Order: sequence, then C-alpha cells, then structure tokens
Amino acid sequence: MAGDFGLHSDFNEPPCIPEAVVAAVNAEMMRALRLVTVERGHDPRELALVAFGGAGPLHACELAAELEIRTVLVPDTAGVLSAVGLAASDERRDRVRSYVVPLEDAGELPSEGEADLRYAGQSFELTVPLGGDLAGAFHKALDPLYPLVKEIHLADYKVRILDPEAATGAKTRVLIEAARGEERWSTIGVSQNIIEASAAALADALELPLARARAAASRVA
Repeated sequence: MAGDFGLHSDFNEPPCIPEAVVAAVNAEMMRALRLVTVERGHDPRELALVAFGGAGPLHACELAAELEIRTVLVPDTAGVLSAVGLAASDERRDRVRSYVVPLEDAGELPSEGEADLRYAGQSFELTVPLGGDLAGAFHKALDPLYPLVKEIHLADYKVRILDPEAATGAKTRVLIEAARGEERWSTIGVSQNIIEASAAALADALELPLARARAAASRVA
C-alpha cells in the first residue's frame, strides 16, 4: 500500500501512510477554508478557527498555521458538538423547494421566508429575505463580500464594428477601460450582439481586479 502512495520503507522504518493521508485531508480542508474566506473577501488572519468533530482538532493547528490564524478554539464537546447543538437548539421546521430559474422568470413568490440567490456561474448562494426587491437585497448582501467593486469606475467605452460589409452578420467589438484610483485596465467583448459584447467586457472588467485581489490574498495566506 505504501507503494501506491509513492512511499517507500523497509523493515527498520515503518511506512508513513498515516502522515500522507492526513496531508491529503488537510489539503482538501485548506481548499474549503479558502473558499469561505479568501474567495469571499475575508482575511483569515483576522479570524479564529473553531475545530469540532471527531478528528477536527487533529487538523486545526496545522491549517491555522498555514493560514496564519493566531487563534484556534476547541470546545470541550468538540467530538459531539453537532449532537449537542441539535439537542440544545430550538425546534424548527423549514419547507424548502429547489427552484433554479432566472429571477425575472421566477413569477410570484411567497411574501415571507428566504431565498438563496446567486449570479449565473457563481459557486455559492446568498440568502436574502423574501418580499420586496429581491435583486436589490441580493446586491446589498454582496457589498460586504466585494467592497472592491464600489471603487471601480468606467473610464472609457469604445465600440468597433468588425467586417461591416457582413451587415447583420458583422461582429461588434466592445473595449471597456476601467479604473480604480490610479490603476487602469482594459477588457474586450466580441459578439454579433452589442449588448452581449458589452456585458462580456463589463463582466471581465469587474472580475479582473477581484481575481487579482484573491490571488494576492491567497499568496499572503
């Protein structure tokens, strides 16, 4: 089995399979931690890590060191914390219905309750209360996660028709120049539809600084 892990040992040195398994599990946990911290705009160094579950504390310190988290909390009942929470919490019943459609096609929704919303292609949902302006509530909920977006401004917008002789088959190229303080960058969208080309260029203009910020935070973490 040690050979399957790329490990080698002899009779005088036991194989280090357990360490390899722990390292693999830690790598998966690290990806999960970065998903809910760095990729959502949170600096893990400002947070505390709570370890629970039968083996949670086994991994906590190494994960915290990797993310430069200075505080690790291990509850007295770490091994049965989920069960303790279930026994101590108030009884609640939720009626949940999966309804994956664009918001404009959702039709009439209940006036009370909650909805999980996300942008197309987004990897996680945000929960907002039903009733009122759902789109506005969703955008407001995004603000704390992406404060950088508020600092981005549209500096220039250029449209060029490629191969105009093709008439309605001609492609439109949209170039958007965005700015944040002294920093500037350009993105391009190309489509036969000017709205689609503009949307693609604008989406990339917003995503580029966010991706750079995530990469910088990941290097620090």
